[in-house]
Amino acid sequence: MRVRTTQTAVGAIALSATLLVAGCSSTSGKKTEPTQSGSRPPTASQRLAEARKVIDGTPGYHFKLQGTDVPKTSSGVLSGEGDVIARPAFKGTLSVQAGSLSASVPVISTGGKTWAKMPFAAKMSEIDPNTYGAPDPNKLFSKSQGVATLLPQTKDPVFGAKLRDGKDIVQTVTGTLPGSAVKTVLNMGDGSGSFTVKYGLTDDNQVRSVQVVGPFFAGTAKTTYDLTFTNYGQTVDIQAP
Repeated sequence: MRVRTTQTAVGAIALSATLLVAGCSSTSGKKTEPTQSGSRPPTASQRLAEARKVIDGTPGYHFKLQGTDVPKTSSGVLSGEGDVIARPAFKGTLSVQAGSLSASVPVISTGGKTWAKMPFAAKMSEIDPNTYGAPDPNKLFSKSQGVATLLPQTKDPVFGAKLRDGKDIVQTVTGTLPGSAVKTVLNMGDGSGSFTVKYGLTDDNQVRSVQVVGPFFAGTAKTTYDLTFTNYGQTVDIQAP
């Protein structure tokens, strides 16, 4: 009887130890193993929202604008390039077309005003960009009305291909923009219709490129404007002339 009692006690102890280990393993697993059910990659809309924060938050960047299939008899901007700081202020060159005439002019915009050195002029003078069908740099680069506001206004954004941009890989996001948004930002189009848009975003949500395609000019079904953004974080000295 003593032997059986001893064997029973040993068996009970072993069973209890087994259950205890199993219970601790199960509980420990629940505490240390991360759950994946709530971890989802950001949607295209969320990526665009984060990209707006990045471009709005940077001290400055370098900007390029290139138009394709701009009607030869229309007034508008053909291309442009320059430096932007967050004040906002812009210093660079814009190539504009007014009817059959075109010119590349140095431009400075700051404090809500824009100056340009027109062809054959001795110095810069204040101008109204609307006169030349060009976007006002003071608005184009502002946080409230500028190019960054296009990102959250993009309809039905979806991820596209991943492309190489120098040493970086960018994620493309495509969608559509209402004509009213394009008119407000780029000062082109009649404010109606729909435009297709494609963005290129880096892994840290820098906007590297924006391509907008649509009816920018009356009687022309499709004109393309490509915008590129580089040198995030740079600052330059931009003063009124």
